[in-house]
Amino acid sequence: IWAPSFPILFAGRLLQALATGVSTPLMFHLILTMIPQVHLGIYVGMASVVTSLAPALGPTYGGLLTYYASWRMIFWLVLPVILLVWSLGEATIRVKAQTTTDRFDFLGLLLLGLGLFSLIEVLDQFTASGLTAGFWGYVAALAVAIVGMSYHLKHTATPLLNFSLFKKAGIRARAINFFILQFSNIGIAFVIPIFAENVLHTNASVAGLILLPGSLIGAAVSPIGGALYDRFGARRLLLTSNTAMFVGAILLGSFTHQLSIPLIVGFYIIFRMGFNLGFGNTMSDASTMVTGSAKADINALFNTIQQYAGSLGTASLSAIITLQHRLSPVGADATGSQIDFIVLAVLAVLTFVVQWRLRADQQ
Repeated sequence: IWAPSFPILFAGRLLQALATGVSTPLMFHLILTMIPQVHLGIYVGMASVVTSLAPALGPTYGGLLTYYASWRMIFWLVLPVILLVWSLGEATIRVKAQTTTDRFDFLGLLLLGLGLFSLIEVLDQFTASGLTAGFWGYVAALAVAIVGMSYHLKHTATPLLNFSLFKKAGIRARAINFFILQFSNIGIAFVIPIFAENVLHTNASVAGLILLPGSLIGAAVSPIGGALYDRFGARRLLLTSNTAMFVGAILLGSFTHQLSIPLIVGFYIIFRMGFNLGFGNTMSDASTMVTGSAKADINALFNTIQQYAGSLGTASLSAIITLQHRLSPVGADATGSQIDFIVLAVLAVLTFVVQWRLRADQQ
């Protein structure tokens, strides 16, 4: 609110990210440990309304306030909500902590953070400057992080994240699906407003509002998808989810140069309905494949995937547009956006491949 310079604003943003990293896994942990499995889908679906609607509404909320008031109002208006939620949590959440003698894996945290940060910077450096010393420096840091983490996981009894869960084909398949869903969701929420402002020449308010109908309809679909999961299971629901995301992305990619605001709204609604049908149910289904304390490990893994997939989605799709500007500045935003939409369609197809391979393995 009062940040006089970018470093202080950035520090505040890091604190917000830290809060999200604590509160989101805690929300899902309460659901996974307290809700009976027969009702798990609908409760996770309700939680998914929060985690999927909030990032998608961000451009709408921020765009309106930036256009009609000040960007600082974004934080002023959120402050009373934070205080209200804090009070409600203090008054209602009563869960006893489980004591443990395990030490926190600080080295694993350092190596994981180095690897995730380096991968994003590799993309950024390559698109901004090409094969410079900075690019190769981050490649080296990424290699160190990968080798270091591989060695560390073999020699620690209390790893930060239980990557051994990925040995199960079902959990591995759901994790890939979950990553692609969040990558696509946050990525497309970045690309569409950029396209609206730079190609259709709308203002920030309109660019943000384009996402609102799809976000609201998608949020309404999440609990419905959860109830369908509780009744029919994951397979058909996830196939429907991936189909809708593919259709929405391929329509955006096929008609990029003819897009208007109504077309974008319609295609995005299809895309978001697919996302919200699959997002919560993917985690729900993965959690049923383990028991006991492993449910907390699943929660930690999937929430890490969720946070990073969104960051990587934005970084990757913005990198494509930036690279297109370097290769051919004329019409770069439209062409770059079209490539982004096609990439998302290809990723949706990849989820089909993973799904069918899982089915073959189970048979």
